Amino acid sequence: MPTGASQILFVTALPAETKPLVQHFGLKRQTQTGKFVSFSNAKGLALVQTGVGRIPAAVATTYALQTLTGSVQVINLGLAGCRDADTPIGSIFRVNKIHELNTGRTFFLDMLTRGSLPETGCITADQPVDVWPDTTMEDETLCDMEASAVLQAARQLGPADHFHCLKVVSDYGLSGGPKWMAEWVESLLQPHLSVLESLVEQLALLEEPATSTLSPDEDHLLKELIEYARLTTTQANQLKTTMVRASLRGLELPPLLTQTLANPAPQHARDRKAWLTRLRSLLLES
Repeated sequence: MPTGASQILFVTALPAETKPLVQHFGLKRQTQTGKFVSFSNAKGLALVQTGVGRIPAAVATTYALQTLTGSVQVINLGLAGCRDADTPIGSIFRVNKIHELNTGRTFFLDMLTRGSLPETGCITADQPVDVWPDTTMEDETLCDMEASAVLQAARQLGPADHFHCLKVVSDYGLSGGPKWMAEWVESLLQPHLSVLESLVEQLALLEEPATSTLSPDEDHLLKELIEYARLTTTQANQLKTTMVRASLRGLELPPLLTQTLANPAPQHARDRKAWLTRLRSLLLES
């Protein structure tokens, strides 16, 4: 796989989930030997096809991340069952939390970019699920067999906010059936490639090094925000980079951010992290 300052790594399970991405983004199959099918192009995009299940997904994602250098944004894309029979087959969702059935653990995603996609929770099961377990929450409307493993591998080797998950509804119970043919799977993903491309562009923009600086007023406001929230050095740099990007887009920062200072300051580390995530999302989406 290619190396560079920043990378986007797609993680899929099935060959039919892989094919549309390979064709759309011009990915080429890698020639190195190994158990996992992988692709890349010269633009910093890479893909690993894991196979079905948590263990193959964890191992393949770890393998792929270890072949890349620099900052890596991981995007898990694939099909999922849906508990809501009123949701049309082929609908796409941005996953905002993942519940692992086998361990009972729940993971909340740090989402700096959101966009217009509907959001929901997803459960990851070790076996196909026809009846939703009683232990799941109402907002956990999707079910797959890899997402929690990909998330944990990505977080083990990179920042928590560098994992993203998109799922397309394939059925209302994961037992599959005769329609689970390659052409049918590809037809479900094909309409959403433009959405995926938009996410890739957003993430690439986040990874670009800041080459501009803030105005004196903006810099003063940044210092106020750092002191107000008692940000760490890393968090302060993240906020500065996001403010520079927003300023370059023409966003008027003082009116937007001054309102933030009027609210109670976050008191604990977890609160500061959540506060920073919300603020960066606001700057990115305004």
